[in-house]
This record gives sequence, structure tokens and C-alpha cells, in this order.
Amino acid sequence: SCAAACGGWWKGPKDERGIPVATQLKDGTPKGYHIFSFSKNTYQHRFKAAGKDENFHVRISSPSGVIMKQELDSVIIAANFFNGNELSELTCQIDNSQSLVLKKTKMKDPFAVRLNMENMTDYNNNLSVRDSNHIWATSLPADLTIGMHKITVLAKDEYGNEYRQTDIFEIQ
Repeated sequence: SCAAACGGWWKGPKDERGIPVATQLKDGTPKGYHIFSFSKNTYQHRFKAAGKDENFHVRISSPSGVIMKQELDSVIIAANFFNGNELSELTCQIDNSQSLVLKKTKMKDPFAVRLNMENMTDYNNNLSVRDSNHIWATSLPADLTIGMHKITVLAKDEYGNEYRQTDIFEIQ
């Protein structure tokens, strides 16, 4: 699907500039646009999130924040690769562990679910979180120790371009 410059109809909480974040709740994509590059009879396209860094192509939607040790077996790793498709490949690494392969999974983006729940008054009633076609997921390893952890997702698009996103989360 193609992104919308208005995102989720200019709704949602406001950013540091006072502009609604307008994340598309239907699939967790930030407001933005596609850029096409043509060479003779071939083309490539990429997504550009409005107001974000040129390399922001994937969001780690889960894990996030603080996770209780006893909940580890129910937490997933989920990454939203905004311009991803069936030809994309995603892997992740927690701390310095071996890479895990993420599988394309049709599901609601956990980031969009949290955003909607925390900001219901900022969104129009006709906007709702739906299953996304560009989420990659796997189970969070159940043997993680208590403390802070760094997760890095590497996404490769159909053209071989690689994008990296890093985040931290805590286990208590």
C-alpha cells in the first residue's frame, strides 16, 4: 500500500513542533511519502517518513519499555518495516547474541495499539488499528536476564538496501 502525506488524517498527539504525529493507525506507518528512482525501464522506490531522518525505515514496535521477567514467554519481537514486502528480509540481535530471523506476520502493530490507547481523545473515532502487512515478528527469548537490553533490527528491502534500527528495553 502507498503511504499518505497526511498520515492518519493529521490526528494524534502533537510532536515537539505542535504538529500531530498522524501515525496511520491502520498499519502503524508514520505520515510520509514514496520516492521513486528510474533508470531506463526499471525503478526502485523507498518510503520517506515526513520530518524523520532519511534512514528511518523500520520501527521496533516490541519489546518496549519495562517487561516483567515472568511475562517474557508472552512478549514478541515485532518490527514494522514501512516499505517492506514479501521480498524483504529482517533479522534482529539482542545485545551481542546470535541473530534471530523475523517472519513476515499479518498482525496489529504493537506501537500503533499503544499509541491509540494512550491518545484516544486525539484520534477520530473512525480510525482504528488494523492488521498490518509489513510487520515482521518472532518470540522474545525467554532466557534474557534482568536489566537493560539493546535490540537491533536489520531490514533489507527487495533492492538490497539495508536499514538498521536500535532500541533499548528493560527486564525487571
